[in-house]
Amino acid sequence: MAREIPLYTTEGVKNAEVSSHYFSTEDGLGLSLQRFKRDDCEDIVVIIHGLTTSTDMYIMPEHYNLVSYLLDHGFTDLWCFDFRMSNRHSYNLIPGKYSMDDCALYDHPRALKKSGNRSGRINVST
Repeated sequence: MAREIPLYTTEGVKNAEVSSHYFSTEDGLGLSLQRFKRDDCEDIVVIIHGLTTSTDMYIMPEHYNLVSYLLDHGFTDLWCFDFRMSNRHSYNLIPGKYSMDDCALYDHPRALKKSGNRSGRINVST
């Protein structure tokens, strides 16, 4: 049976340059950011999903999604961050040893530094 809506699609975001950015945390875990850019801007927006969800929550093609809304309303450089509890990461198919403390300690600072350095808009030190 074919899926009506494919997994991990960016079809819900139109007229934006889409790129993926991978990095490792201080404790050695691989994470990712997806960038949706229409134009340079003064401030970037970093969107962080909730527990057990992913970037997919904000780019769904079946409705007018958050990323499209923000792009259409002047926020033209958006980054969606999939931290260690994202369902986009295959290591989450089995129960893990990580806590929200690990996310705060390792994941979020590296994501902010990566997105800020790539966009040239912010300087975040960790």
